[in-house]
Amino acid sequence: MDVHTEKDRSSLAGAPVAAPEAPTSTPRAGSRKHEAIAAVALAVIALFLVLRFLVVVRARVFNLPLQIALVVVGVPLLYELGLRAMSREFGSDLLAGISITASVILSQYFAGTVIALMLAGGKACVKSHVHLFRDMPGVARLRTKSRTPRLVVLQ
Repeated sequence: MDVHTEKDRSSLAGAPVAAPEAPTSTPRAGSRKHEAIAAVALAVIALFLVLRFLVVVRARVFNLPLQIALVVVGVPLLYELGLRAMSREFGSDLLAGISITASVILSQYFAGTVIALMLAGGKACVKSHVHLFRDMPGVARLRTKSRTPRLVVLQ
């Protein structure tokens, strides 16, 4: 519903437009969860490698940290991917979620933990550096052999 009167519109027509406000959160605000998930996955992978190759134990013992990690790390990632899929946002992250699920079904826990590490680490990296992408120019100049620069609009 429009709340401005005709007089308000005429007085606002010549008014300068204010620049959009900068976001109040820091660029790293949304990446803490994914950083923690990636750190847990990396620590569990290191523990797995120690148990598997330095301390020779049965497969049931060295797979146990990976199984626990897939519950602690994989479930939040799969929940987040499920929410995105329900809102019809499909991307390469969904393929990673399918791979994590398939690794659990096939008892390939190391592969699932590595995929969870890549997914969480990638999201943490993108979320912590998103401010770099916002400040990029929208036009790039390409040099060609004919020395005539071509303009390319980046979207």
